[in-house]
Amino acid sequence: MVYKRFGVRVTLLVLLLAATIFAFTWTVNQANLKVTSFNLLVISVLELWLLLYTVKRTNRDLARFFVSFQNKDSSITFGGNRMGSEFTDLHASMNQLLKQYSDLQQEREAQYTFFNSTIQQIPIGIMIFNNEGTVVLHNKALLQLLNIAPFKQLQSLNAHKSDLTDLILDLRPNQSEVIKVSKGHLMVSVSVRVSEFIVRNEPLKLVIFQDVTSELEQAEIESMQKMVRVLTHEIMNSVSPITISSATLIRQLEDVEGNKDVLFGDADAFKDAQAALNAIHKRSKGLTNFVENYRKFTRLPEPVFEPLEVKKLIISMEALFLNQLAESQVTFLKEIVPENLLLLGDEKLLEQVLVNLIKNSLEALALCPNPYIKLTAVKFGEQVIIQIEDNGKGISPEIIDQIFTPMFTTKPNGTGIGLSLSRQIIYMHRGSIQVKSQMGEKTVFTLRF
Repeated sequence: MVYKRFGVRVTLLVLLLAATIFAFTWTVNQANLKVTSFNLLVISVLELWLLLYTVKRTNRDLARFFVSFQNKDSSITFGGNRMGSEFTDLHASMNQLLKQYSDLQQEREAQYTFFNSTIQQIPIGIMIFNNEGTVVLHNKALLQLLNIAPFKQLQSLNAHKSDLTDLILDLRPNQSEVIKVSKGHLMVSVSVRVSEFIVRNEPLKLVIFQDVTSELEQAEIESMQKMVRVLTHEIMNSVSPITISSATLIRQLEDVEGNKDVLFGDADAFKDAQAALNAIHKRSKGLTNFVENYRKFTRLPEPVFEPLEVKKLIISMEALFLNQLAESQVTFLKEIVPENLLLLGDEKLLEQVLVNLIKNSLEALALCPNPYIKLTAVKFGEQVIIQIEDNGKGISPEIIDQIFTPMFTTKPNGTGIGLSLSRQIIYMHRGSIQVKSQMGEKTVFTLRF
């Protein structure tokens, strides 16, 4: 309707201008109508200006309207009666359309803000990038997991771990890969999974980084427990009869010692038989004790959780090892922040873990200059972190991944149960234990609760 009115107005102006020009051309040749001719000329100019103004003003308004859309500017308004009341509806429609566009923009911005805030709160690392390798989005969990600053290009990941970019690009959709990454003093296992999707005809890839260290270690512990349970059962079934039988034969030999010459022919044969039975009995009994130690790995009591003062726990460790520390001339350092730090756990089980770790540190510090053991406990977000650090000989890279494995030991008289037992206790507390070592410099065990 507005455009029809506009057409009628322009048509009338054109007709009026044509009529005025026709009248002017007729009067200009009349000697007695000079004033009228001049007036008609002025009117023609005014009508021409009005016609041009009407068309140009409409074009300008439309141009401003489309430019505002192009620039996503919804602050412009159209109005006024300078062009006549018939353009009120046009301006109202344009203003309404701009308002709807503004509302749509605000809604999209609100949705994006909500989406981005949600992504940032997810504890799993998330990254989205396009075919050019430009990172469209990443969250804080990813930056914390990889310990890197915000980045815009996929290649920036190589600065944290070489070939990480190539690994991500080589992964097929819904395929995952577990990698090892350094996180401060720790090495963690991270699952990397890639998915593809399309937004406005642009292919994008979503990469999910998830710390699966706890899950993998828990699965390993359960697997080890099953293996130890089966092995101890089979060994005990085989060894127990040998132990009992050898003990019986030893007693019988003692009973017939007076007739040894009759039974064995000479005293030496009797002594050899007696020594052999004693050796069999001793070894079978030693093996039984060895197996019983490993049964502890699968028989740990359920922890009784109660609030513990970490400072009190560490001071009790210092008092327990006071004589050994003095004899070995090892400096014992402790740092608790805050001093009233509390931990929910089983005091006896956690003491067993700390005892194992401190004993290992004391053994590693033998013959080391200026030896020290440092216990640090801090509150980090919702986590309580306890670290046991020493400047001993360290753990070689070849075996550091095996030290928590049951039955693995590098000590001549070791059982290989201490660290595996400690790890199980920590997992029973829904925590984790990890180690990082530099040969000849320092070793740090980190407990996270």
